[in-house]
Amino acid sequence: MDEGDYVEKGQPLVLLDPSDTAIALQQAEANLASTVRQVRGLYSTADNYRAQVAAKKVALQTAKSDYVRREKIVSSGAIAVEDLAHYRDAVTSAQSDLLAAEQALQNQSGDG
Repeated sequence: MDEGDYVEKGQPLVLLDPSDTAIALQQAEANLASTVRQVRGLYSTADNYRAQVAAKKVALQTAKSDYVRREKIVSSGAIAVEDLAHYRDAVTSAQSDLLAAEQALQNQSGDG
């Protein structure tokens, strides 16, 4: 068809090649799928960090309870003062572990 030619109503004037748009759509879908996988991975990682923090909190509470129980009986001679020091060290270690887990969670949240 040339300029000035008569056309009928409904007659196609231009036929577009759909392959370029089909390829672009496939690339966009692949990018979307990749992004969805990355986001799911981030949520999974964050859940793992939160679970670690929760576990460290429980460990700290247990260490504190153990220490308090032993502290009450050390004066009776039921346990040695040196043993009490080990329980105190366990509390300090559990506090450090919790702090490290909380920092890791905060760092992960900041990266996401």
